[in-house]
Amino acid sequence: MHMPHTRIRAAGPLVVGGALAWLLAAPGALAQEITIPRCPLDLIEERDVPAQDAGMLLELDAREGAVVEQNMRLGAIDDREAQAELIVAQREYDVAKEKAENDVNVRYAEAAAKVAEYTYLQNKSANDKVPGTVSQTEVLKTLFDWKRSKLQIEQAQSEMAIAALELKAAEAKQNAMKVKVDRRQILAPISGMITKVERKPGTWVNPGDPIVRIIYLERLRVKGHVESADYSPSVMLGRAVKVKVQLPAGPRGFTGKVVFCNPEIDLNGKFEVWAEIDNPQEDGRWTLHPGLTSEMSIDMSGVAPPVAPEAAQTPVGATPSTRRTATKRSR
Repeated sequence: MHMPHTRIRAAGPLVVGGALAWLLAAPGALAQEITIPRCPLDLIEERDVPAQDAGMLLELDAREGAVVEQNMRLGAIDDREAQAELIVAQREYDVAKEKAENDVNVRYAEAAAKVAEYTYLQNKSANDKVPGTVSQTEVLKTLFDWKRSKLQIEQAQSEMAIAALELKAAEAKQNAMKVKVDRRQILAPISGMITKVERKPGTWVNPGDPIVRIIYLERLRVKGHVESADYSPSVMLGRAVKVKVQLPAGPRGFTGKVVFCNPEIDLNGKFEVWAEIDNPQEDGRWTLHPGLTSEMSIDMSGVAPPVAPEAAQTPVGATPSTRRTATKRSR
């Protein structure tokens, strides 16, 4: 495929050979800008919004040409069953939360253990003072009651820990049901304009079926190709650009910057650069449209392009015979 030539504009005179321009005015002279003709304007973002679940499309508030904002609700797939399941999950969560926060059993067990401990210690103290005051059987029974009460505290604490885990499980189930409901909502993934409506309310959709197409028009991408013999991709990123577009009312200029440089060099010895420019509105309509062609000028101030080997050794203004002599001497 034929690629447009890159033009290098410099402070001094240029000698152009094929697609490569060498700066002969002074070795190492700094180029001011390079101009790339026939650069297409392209979309930065576009989305085919799909159905995420199977079901009947209950509503769809979308039409071609409508401008939407990101996350705007456009419609819904039948979600009545999912909504009912969400309500059940919410009630289960409420019950689990109440159980997890209820520490009555722990407090009761702790109080019972204190009473049992006091009773045992009283009986033991009485027998220590006057042996036989309390039967040995009664002393052992109160000791058992005390130990049992301490185990009941551990049991109550364990039940609270289990209730906390059940609460987390109920919360996870509730979140899963919310996701199920959300998956049946049709939301705009990006801001932009609807250019195609694929489905109508009342039709059945399956996961992956496209419903609407949205394109982002607030900014556009400008694509061009630069000679790798002139510049390295590493020096292009972030460079300011001027873009000239021929519109019905006449040529218009726009500004932006280089946002991407492809490190791969194609078979024509060029690499692709992308710039982004704002797309203003006039009377509620976008000025630029994807598919238009433009001329892109990249500001290369302060960057020296490579100099031809012969030009680097030959004084400015030398004749061809002088250049041949200089070449022989260099050998």
